[in-house]
Amino acid sequence: MIDQCASNAKQPFFLYLAFDTPHAALQLPTTRYPDGSGTNGGVQWIGTPGHMINTAEGKVDSWRHPDYAEKGWTDEEERFATLVRRMDDCVGDLLQTLRDLKIADNTLVVFSADNGPHDVHYLAGGSYSATAFDSFGPFEGIKRDCYEGGVRQPTLAWWPNKIKAGQTNHTPSQFQDWMATFCDLAGLPTPARSDGVSLVPTLTGNGRQRNGIVYVEFNQPGRVPRYPEFTNHGKDPRGNQQVIFVDGYKGIRNGIRSHADDFQIYDVSHDLKEATNLFTHPPEGQSAYFNNLQQRMKDRVLQVRQIEKDDPFAPGTDKVESRPYDSELVPSVDLNVTSGVNLERYEGQWPWVPEFDELKPLSSDTAATFAVETQLSRSNDAGLCYRGFLKVPTDGTWTFYATSDAGTHLRIHQSQVIDDDFNHDGSKASGTIHLKAGLHPFTLYYRTADRAPVLTLQWSSQGIPKQTVPDACLFRSNVSHDGAKK
Repeated sequence: MIDQCASNAKQPFFLYLAFDTPHAALQLPTTRYPDGSGTNGGVQWIGTPGHMINTAEGKVDSWRHPDYAEKGWTDEEERFATLVRRMDDCVGDLLQTLRDLKIADNTLVVFSADNGPHDVHYLAGGSYSATAFDSFGPFEGIKRDCYEGGVRQPTLAWWPNKIKAGQTNHTPSQFQDWMATFCDLAGLPTPARSDGVSLVPTLTGNGRQRNGIVYVEFNQPGRVPRYPEFTNHGKDPRGNQQVIFVDGYKGIRNGIRSHADDFQIYDVSHDLKEATNLFTHPPEGQSAYFNNLQQRMKDRVLQVRQIEKDDPFAPGTDKVESRPYDSELVPSVDLNVTSGVNLERYEGQWPWVPEFDELKPLSSDTAATFAVETQLSRSNDAGLCYRGFLKVPTDGTWTFYATSDAGTHLRIHQSQVIDDDFNHDGSKASGTIHLKAGLHPFTLYYRTADRAPVLTLQWSSQGIPKQTVPDACLFRSNVSHDGAKK
């Protein structure tokens, strides 16, 4: 197998390696990690039935690292330390393999985690606490909390030929940004349905870094543990929790009863323990700013989220969580606009409806309607991106319907309303959103493949039957989506 890898060393590849330890099972390995690492040591493929790799031996849940024995630790702590050491051995083995194959300098390796430490385990008897080894670091909160100890995770990126060693970047990002990053490096546009932005400019120092979305909503019963280290938030309620970043500040609210509940606002770049709520204790002279920021956070969470729905390909299989703010109307915006929408034209072959922001348009102008047959220079392997504002006539729940030949994606504000891309079959797709009367920014992505171009967009609401979105309800601003004057 190693010989085969060496012969294909110049072939681009993507490897997603998900470690399931340490986790609540805290289950030990069957044997020690093999000596050495890389192509000549560490884990090796043997290929013998029942013994495919050289660690497929020993007794299940039996081996613990001798470095952690006889230290007065609990059984659970010895297990946890052994599992972290095991993961470290695995990563070191992988990096040495890249070096041995002489591809390390041109391979990006990203290491991260999904949440903070846990305080439960599945072992009979005993106990385990996230206070072991100070696993939550300088933060407060653990897994299932939305304070920094629960959601803030370090991420390491290693790419000798591209990333300067020793750099630290504190700009918040979220897992969806890595998908966009990997698409960028593979020379593909990010799917329009992704909320992520490429982090390549941040990693390499080249190019302009686009702003991403950091948003969390989560429902969990119980309270934050009352650990001695948690001097600010121990025993805070969990319940429905929500996090949004705006202007570099973190807004968090938990135990949410209604959308009127205020966010706690923290500068987590400096206040790691989230000790000072800047909304209730603003710096001198900044009360007006943080009052305004509070409202913008309340508006922002409605503008970026979408109400959970059943999986359309497996109805009834997903548990749909209701939130106290599900029925809130997304606020409109107040702008000077003129009739028509901004239109960008693209040509190319894409495996999905692309995020056109990442591509260079062939042309840009305005349109009065979504009539694609008059907007395309060719009827196959092309795309259109419409941006503008919908003038919604009344408060209410609005359902949008799209039909296309090869796929569409509709965002209102940054909320995904229609995702008609994966498994697109040409049938009508729909999505619902609660909107206040007034102007709402939208982006409509459309691609056509090898048939006659087709695109329709309709809407309906209580008292308004399904109809094509009227041209009289389409507007544009004199400022482009990236902030430049037009």
